[in-house]
Amino acid sequence: MKKYNYLQSLFILVILATACAPGGNEHPENEEENETVTEARFTPVQYKNAGIELGRIEYRNLRSVVRSGGYLEVPPQHKAAVAPVMGGMIRKIFVMEGNEVRKGQILAMLEHPDFVKLQEQYIEALAGFSYLEKEYARQKELSSGNVNAEKVFQQTESDYQAARGHVRSLEAQLRMLSLDIQKVAEGNILPSVPLYSPIDGSVSHINGSIGAFAEPGKPIFDIVDNSQVLVELAVYEKDMYRVKPGQGVEFVLPGQGNEVISGSIFGIGKILEDDTKALAVHASIMGRSQELIPGMFVNALIEIGSDSVPVLPRQAVVAEAGKKYIFIRDKEGSAPYGDIVFRRIEIETGLEEMGYVEVLPLEEFAPDSEIAVEGTFHIHSVFKPGVDQE
Repeated sequence: MKKYNYLQSLFILVILATACAPGGNEHPENEEENETVTEARFTPVQYKNAGIELGRIEYRNLRSVVRSGGYLEVPPQHKAAVAPVMGGMIRKIFVMEGNEVRKGQILAMLEHPDFVKLQEQYIEALAGFSYLEKEYARQKELSSGNVNAEKVFQQTESDYQAARGHVRSLEAQLRMLSLDIQKVAEGNILPSVPLYSPIDGSVSHINGSIGAFAEPGKPIFDIVDNSQVLVELAVYEKDMYRVKPGQGVEFVLPGQGNEVISGSIFGIGKILEDDTKALAVHASIMGRSQELIPGMFVNALIEIGSDSVPVLPRQAVVAEAGKKYIFIRDKEGSAPYGDIVFRRIEIETGLEEMGYVEVLPLEEFAPDSEIAVEGTFHIHSVFKPGVDQE
């Protein structure tokens, strides 16, 4: 009979003991990994550091909309090109690009010999007219008494009317140059003429410098009133009959952090553009901002219906293992030491527009529940180990 040594015997005993022990053929799992997480708990400090922000379900019109694109524009009544009526040398410039200006504010001063000549002509014409006015009155009185011949009176009247027309013409030219006619009539000849801003706004462009010659009709200053910015949208033929004045519009500026701005349609064009076959639609902006600059591109949703759906910001929804969740603050759960507790609610989602997503809960919760809309990653990280167990 073969004998076993001590180590062999010990090894056999260990095997037999393991086999006979209750549950010895099972492989226990880590209970912590098998545990389903039902809530996420944060201390006030953790809550603050995680950048969690709360919001509530709100209702937005995401279904009955027409998608459109366009750009910001200023109506012609609120932008101006300031150009001299007569050419002259730029003597002074009082503003810089970007400066805010008021209507009637002096922008620059121009000089030219023709300005002086025009004032001289007015003074001479005014003196001649004054003489003819008196002569006309005298001849009229003589003519009424049959003292003077009618032919002399008619000639005097003709000269008087021509002189008066010439004076009025020169006055109109002086007004175009923004000169004080009364001062000129008193003999005060001004060597420089001012350029005034015709509207309130800001200086968007200056085309000139001191000493440069300003040509007549060529703008030196461009003034824009950005507080009156409107939106010009392009609506294509298939949607043109669905769009009407008074409908609400939401605009997004892609280059400005997708900020949402509200407005409404106030005008619709009557002709399709030849190149795009789109209809021009004009919309006003609520809460106008000086930061809006003409030419900015916008995406827009035109609300053509009255249906509304419950929505949350897109970042409030977290997807995991083919499911979607939101995190609701649980005010009824146990929260020692001021802890903030969240529970997870499974949902389905509908349409997504303008950074919002339609929320379709799979279980009921209070309509005014506080829901995490920022910092959801940190909350989700607590629930993630239990996702596969639900």
